[in-house]
Amino acid sequence: MTTEALANILHTGSFLLDTSGTVERDLKNVLVRRLTQYYQTLGSSPPSLDTAEDAQLETAQCALHVVERVQSLLDQPDPGASQREGDPPAIGTRDLSTLRTLLSLIFRWGTEALYTRLIPSFSSKPTPGTPKIIDLTNTPADHATLSELLLRLMGLLFPHGPKSTPPQTLISSTLLSRHAVDLLRPSMALGWLPSAPVEPLRPLVLRLLAFIPLPQLMSSLAAVLSTPNSPTPPHVRKLCSSLLTQHLLRPDGVRALCAAVFGELDVEDEPELDKLEHVARVLGTVPRGMQPKDYFQTITPRILALMSPPSSASTPIMPPAFKRAAAFTLARMLDSSAAHHALVASIALPILHDPLSKVSDEASHDQGESSQSQLPPIPSSSLQTLHTLLLSTDPSPSLFSSLLSPILPSLYSLHAHLSKVGVADPVLREDVWTLMRTWGRVVEEGEGVRVLWSLVDENENSSGGWEGGSAEDLKRVRRVNREEKLALLTPEDLRHASVSNDTDIETLDLGLYPPPAHFVSYIKSLDRADIAGGVFVRLLEAYRTAKESGSADTQDGDFNRETQSILMDPKEPDPLRVMLLLQLIIGFQSQLDNTAILSRPRDVLEFVRYALEVSDTPPSALSHSVSGTSNRSTNNDHRKGLMKEDLRIIPEEEDDLGTGQDSDDEDIGEVEGEDMVETAVGLLLAVLEANPSLAPHNTPSLTLIFDLLEAHTPSRPSAREARLVLTARIAEGALAASGSAPKIKNKSKGRNEEEDTDPRETYQKALKLLQDPLLPVRAHGLLLLRELVSSPARASEAEQEREETLRALHPAILSIFLQAIQEDDSYVFLNAVQGLAALVHAPGPRSGAGNEVLKALLDAYARGAEDLADDHTESDKKPKDGEKGKTKGKGKPMSEVDTRLRIGEALAVVVRRCGDALGVHADTLLPPLMSLLREPRAPVILRTSAISLLSECINTCARVVERYTEEIAEGMLDLVLVEMTVATPIPRPAAKVEGKKTGKGTEVSTGQSEPEPEPAPTPQTQPERPPDPLDISPLSTSSKVPALRRAALHFLALLVKVLTQEAYERGGPGGNSWSGVQIRGIYDGQPSAYRAYEGGPLPSGFIKRARTVLGYIAAVDEDTIVRVMAREVGEGLEGLGKALIWL
Repeated sequence: MTTEALANILHTGSFLLDTSGTVERDLKNVLVRRLTQYYQTLGSSPPSLDTAEDAQLETAQCALHVVERVQSLLDQPDPGASQREGDPPAIGTRDLSTLRTLLSLIFRWGTEALYTRLIPSFSSKPTPGTPKIIDLTNTPADHATLSELLLRLMGLLFPHGPKSTPPQTLISSTLLSRHAVDLLRPSMALGWLPSAPVEPLRPLVLRLLAFIPLPQLMSSLAAVLSTPNSPTPPHVRKLCSSLLTQHLLRPDGVRALCAAVFGELDVEDEPELDKLEHVARVLGTVPRGMQPKDYFQTITPRILALMSPPSSASTPIMPPAFKRAAAFTLARMLDSSAAHHALVASIALPILHDPLSKVSDEASHDQGESSQSQLPPIPSSSLQTLHTLLLSTDPSPSLFSSLLSPILPSLYSLHAHLSKVGVADPVLREDVWTLMRTWGRVVEEGEGVRVLWSLVDENENSSGGWEGGSAEDLKRVRRVNREEKLALLTPEDLRHASVSNDTDIETLDLGLYPPPAHFVSYIKSLDRADIAGGVFVRLLEAYRTAKESGSADTQDGDFNRETQSILMDPKEPDPLRVMLLLQLIIGFQSQLDNTAILSRPRDVLEFVRYALEVSDTPPSALSHSVSGTSNRSTNNDHRKGLMKEDLRIIPEEEDDLGTGQDSDDEDIGEVEGEDMVETAVGLLLAVLEANPSLAPHNTPSLTLIFDLLEAHTPSRPSAREARLVLTARIAEGALAASGSAPKIKNKSKGRNEEEDTDPRETYQKALKLLQDPLLPVRAHGLLLLRELVSSPARASEAEQEREETLRALHPAILSIFLQAIQEDDSYVFLNAVQGLAALVHAPGPRSGAGNEVLKALLDAYARGAEDLADDHTESDKKPKDGEKGKTKGKGKPMSEVDTRLRIGEALAVVVRRCGDALGVHADTLLPPLMSLLREPRAPVILRTSAISLLSECINTCARVVERYTEEIAEGMLDLVLVEMTVATPIPRPAAKVEGKKTGKGTEVSTGQSEPEPEPAPTPQTQPERPPDPLDISPLSTSSKVPALRRAALHFLALLVKVLTQEAYERGGPGGNSWSGVQIRGIYDGQPSAYRAYEGGPLPSGFIKRARTVLGYIAAVDEDTIVRVMAREVGEGLEGLGKALIWL
């Protein structure tokens, strides 16, 4: 190549672009002038040109001639010349601009013009907007000219044929980078023309495609498909689609498509929605003639590869626009409206899920079998891909559910593992937590409950665990079997836990999965009340089922079950399973809001009812069908083979040492039911607090629960609180059903606010306060009720209506006070006692109602007391030294006794409030008390309480017993005498005999000796005071206890004191104010007819007999206090005798 030749040819070509000279508006004249100059330089004459189009085509051909000459000179350098460093290049900037302009002229006035004229002949159907009459006169010539131009242009790139490579010149690079579309569009149209294709163009076009970069190639083919000014011929469209599909299926085809569509975007730039939809449309369309399964198996892993992290340092980092496009496309493919969404899901989801859900060796095996997958079987890679996918697409609940629901158990187990590993990657742990929370926020309720419950109901042997704490070493492994894990729990571990005072169950690796605290914290973080409520109800149902499986008689004839180890009873529930469920239930109650876990109150109430029913059922009733020969005969019908029971000749006896229960151990059935009952009562209170509208009148299960709670009131304050709340709800419902809702009235002038307050309004306010969980608030509700019934009466028509309303409310208020009297809190208890007393002493016209309330209290106190005794109480058994008595008779009888004793305290307040007016209630008060005293089957503690009430009556108003004095005194004296216990005499040591010497030296026994002084007892050697028998057996019917005799003697002491005082006050000697008094006896709780009594307050024969009996008791009774009290009563009788004769 010589520089002069190159300069000459470039100078010649410059005439085709000459703009110097006069300005002419006629394009044809301008082009003719330029062509004339060009041909004159070459030494030839220009051809004749008729039209401007002819001039343009001739200019394009001349420009192609110049470019060909330059390309040949640049491709064949001069061998004699050497390019030295610092020499200017052969082609300068101005020359390069000239060549680019000439190439533009070639395509603009040459190939494009000819191709546009030939397009109508390519299409078999008329194109809208084109003239119906087509001039085909110059078509063969145009076809030949265009073919010649294209072949010459291809010769610039491939001078030695299709198998050659393009010259390394600026012309070649310009053609490939700027004019690939202009060259491909006509070449493909002519080369693949159905009628008369130009065969030489085909290999040249295919060769050209091989040298164009893949992103540029795809954009060029897309540009050929969408020609803006003219329609694309059908055969060209078909060819471009086939080529696009072919190159799209190449390993880098998806990435090239994104590069072709988005080009070079900055990191901050958001891709346009039209381009995202174009990429999704291209990738989501199955090529013609290809099976959808084959296509998506190829393209789906490559779409996922765009979002996956780099597998090595050499792997290029994908631009954010590419990841956004891949996520957008995959979301469109997985949408339920897509035609092949199920097929795409079956391909994409395993690629994402297998590294997380399968053990490492299984995942690697599956990935190795699939040659299409480009994702490495690493859990961290799948996590990052999922994270990118969810961040790069629009929020879609269905997409999030399909992606995360199948692997949520794996994600949860991974996060639980990372939470326990101290050196875990915090970024990885946070990514997992973000995925879990994102799923929980958008998932539907039904699916969320189902997936979360699968964590609780997961079979640990079939699921895997995790190892490692960073993205590099994290892998899925097989979980250790639970039995193996428990086998590793040595006694040293338990001893260490006890020494460290670590009572957290999760610190001991018992295999509890999911970890209760972690699972509850995850549910709480979701902030989904519907899902939390659904899972909580399922926990309750599972807990109930686990308990039922332990108490039901599940017989099975399977040989393997018959030969199980005796340490694993198939009828017993899994203890760890029960522990897990209970820990989760307690965690839900303590950590979550009531509105979250109690969204299904009726289901929760069913669990409460079941828990209380099971705790009320005796263990013998639950296990009755398990023992005995009937069980064996049932099994014989189903089992096969010879069993161990068949070889037993003598019936098996129960071993007291093996199966018996230690005296110091608590009842097993009771201990097992404690946790469930406590949980049930707590749930009941939470449900009632969260749902104020729930009441027994609209929820039948509450009525059953109210009755079942009665058995738990003595030992559980929460049960008493629940019964009080339900009592208030019952009263509130009764008030609403009666239609007597409070009405707001205008205040009258001259009256204060309290006088205008409707009692029903105060009553409803008190009922609301009684249902509050805070104890002081409930006590204030009782105070309002007490003030309501204690309000003074006024004589007016409005007040009469008020009195009638209050009288109608008395039964409900009485039931509330009777329920509240069982509370342990002194403030609540005293308010209830004062309220009962206020009901009896209701002022004004309500006094008749007070008598009815007093009868109701006495009935609740004394009726049915004979059914409360503990028949199995060992009353005669004394506790050993240093051993504290144990309270027997737990359950409903003990609660009844405790309630009756509290009612007795209320009756004592009533008696003291009556004062001198107590005699009005004598016939109401005394018969039930005497009937209870005479009932030998009643617990002795109640009989003692009845005597105390009689003593309170004597101490308050002596005239209350005027008509019953002799009979009550006789009864008390007989009780003391009959129930007396004679002290056991202490054997005295034999006296030592000292002999006196006689004169003969013999000793004579005198039979007397000086007793040796006994050592004074020191505080260390003094005997410990034995416990009260009533503390040992409060339900005992044994009347030999000292407390009963003490109460009777106390009553006699008060009676003698009062009679003595009356004797001194009523007159002197010969005056007898007691003559003519009518005495009425009491038998079986009913007063008998009056009989006349002449003489003093007590017959002289009774006084004489009483002094004899009391003297004997004071001498021989084993109880020191009884002896002292008997001596005091005897002295009082002496004083009474003196008073009667006025001494």
